[in-house]
Amino acid sequence: MPNFANLLKEAKVGRVQVIHEFLTNFDPFKNRLHCFYEGREDEIFYRTFIASRSNARLIAYFPGNKDEVYGVLAFVAKHAGCQQSLFFVDKDLSDVLGEQRPAHPRLFVTHYYSVENYLVREEVLGRFCRDFIQCRGVVCDHDQSCTDFAEALMTFYNLILPVMAWVIVMRRRGQKPNLRNLKLKTWFTFDSSLQIANKIKGNRISQLGAQTGINPIPGIGRDLRAALVDLRSREPKCVVRGHFESWFFVEYFKGLFERLKAAAEKQDGSASMIPAVEHSSFVALAVPSIAIPPDLAAFLVTNV
Repeated sequence: MPNFANLLKEAKVGRVQVIHEFLTNFDPFKNRLHCFYEGREDEIFYRTFIASRSNARLIAYFPGNKDEVYGVLAFVAKHAGCQQSLFFVDKDLSDVLGEQRPAHPRLFVTHYYSVENYLVREEVLGRFCRDFIQCRGVVCDHDQSCTDFAEALMTFYNLILPVMAWVIVMRRRGQKPNLRNLKLKTWFTFDSSLQIANKIKGNRISQLGAQTGINPIPGIGRDLRAALVDLRSREPKCVVRGHFESWFFVEYFKGLFERLKAAAEKQDGSASMIPAVEHSSFVALAVPSIAIPPDLAAFLVTNV
């Protein structure tokens, strides 16, 4: 039997609290399922699907990031409670970067970049239009809105892939761009027809570095071109950051609502959005619109 006191001492400080919570909560005689996530939005996404397949009490843990989830897994894998535990991480760019991560039967890794990529879909936009927008004085053509959205999304992919190519080149050079600081609203703009286009002029590479905390690195043009060719050969949802794709969805939907509202007011009508769709609420509002992804369904059939 492993000495768990020693294992706990060897764990990184950031993991100790989560491991301690797990050891405190673990009881082999109680019907509990211990679920470890990178963040709160991940729990919102997965919890609905897990709860529909298990009557166990779900206990959520948040180690903090992908590396920490793997670190906690390394500890829990040696504990009897592993059979009552599930671990969830985003794949991110691991395939493109050739990262080798340990596999485990109780670990689920997204097929796409992250959970948000599962939610940015035409049918989700259609449901948002039907359920969240109330119009008086104007007819809402939801089918056409979905068709237009699909076309605009493809344009967005083409615009964002050079950014992702730069991220890959930086990561391969040992840099870690802080993508949370990349404000897409300063990079892209929508016109009155909801067509998206580049907003930033000039040297975008230097502005990428400035926003994400990376000093300029000369002589990366060839690497950028090669990375972009590689990305364009892959499924966009597997290589576009989920937060970027969900940003596009929310901004597009807000723009669509404003266009409907203006059209309604011209005819003495009105339009309202209830509830308001924001970036912070997107995952929670979108999850009920999709069926469980096949890769997640297969994982839960085996483990729940």
